[in-house]
Amino acid sequence: MSMLHSAFKSHTSPGLKWVQSSPFGSTKLSSIFYAGGYWVITGAGGLVAYTTNLRGAWTTVSAGFGSNTVYDCRYGNGYWVAVGAAGTMATCPTDPTHTWTQRSPGFGTSNVYGICYGNGGWAACADGGKLRTATDPTSTWTSRTIGFSTNLVFNVDYQNSIWVVVGNGGNVATASDCTGTWTSNDISSGGGLRGLAYGNGYWVVTSYSVGDIFYATNPASTWVTKPMSFSYECSCYGNGYWVLGNENSGEYIYRTSAPPTGTWSAAKMKAPTGAIYDIEYANSTFVGVGNSGMYYLSRG
Repeated sequence: MSMLHSAFKSHTSPGLKWVQSSPFGSTKLSSIFYAGGYWVITGAGGLVAYTTNLRGAWTTVSAGFGSNTVYDCRYGNGYWVAVGAAGTMATCPTDPTHTWTQRSPGFGTSNVYGICYGNGGWAACADGGKLRTATDPTSTWTSRTIGFSTNLVFNVDYQNSIWVVVGNGGNVATASDCTGTWTSNDISSGGGLRGLAYGNGYWVVTSYSVGDIFYATNPASTWVTKPMSFSYECSCYGNGYWVLGNENSGEYIYRTSAPPTGTWSAAKMKAPTGAIYDIEYANSTFVGVGNSGMYYLSRG
């Protein structure tokens, strides 16, 4: 393990001022998640690291990903689970300071992009239209049919008593139980769907390939298209704000007071170039991670 340091200042709104920090040099960062007093960040080159204080030290852990990119990490029911390129997955009990163990979830060499826990189950999604679920992430993972054909499945989430997965081709599927039947509810104009978030009664999905976002109060029903100016990799809701991470250069975000049906305003992160791949709101803080090993902090 190695200790890395970063410096932050506090601010009051996600649209006013973001502070840049580069605790991992030029490493491309993929995801960030907060649970149980720990922030966990993942990225290229097998990066998994944690901290209890965003303004303090980060500790990198040996999670067994080798040079594979770690795309996502989540916590649920006593386990941290991280997923990555070439079908890789690692679990860690209780908190991220403990031993991480590589698992074999059955994705073969497909890249695993998303992981989520909810309602007693885990779901992980990958290239090739693949979704697998487990009740115990250290044990057997079972393949599920979600109607994506061979399209990439990029994101999965459980909120408000419903599971949602999104991916390429505007594909969307929902389920009340991740181990049960999944029902398609595609967004025909959606292109490559990436960001997926729930807040204040709305689901918001972003696309990296079209300049629109899509929202719904029921993800199994009608999705409404809202034209925007850029393409987006991620979406997040917190403290009355929706925040979107831009897929293009300039690291722009858009934010608005809820609901997402209203007017959106532009704001800019400190970085001159690169995409924002994930945004998390937790512990009264917005944090975004992205290209060129940079992430950002705003106090909400």
